[in-house]
Amino acid sequence: MNSALIVMAILGCADGGGQCQTVRTVETPYASVAACNAAAGPVLERLTDLEYPTLMAQCQRSARRGDVAEASPPLLPR
Repeated sequence: MNSALIVMAILGCADGGGQCQTVRTVETPYASVAACNAAAGPVLERLTDLEYPTLMAQCQRSARRGDVAEASPPLLPR
């Protein structure tokens, strides 16, 4: 059985959440997309060094680098 790795990509976006680009990947592996989504809020709150009007997190399941099998919708910080 092939175990999956869940990673969190941090997206920096222009005002209104448009024109997003990946600016960082969180190195912490997560057991599930749901666990990654639950951790996204606190992770986004700690990212004070990124200068984008909007930051979003997107959790994705990947068996290997570049092989995205499932992705969550981006989460806005609270």
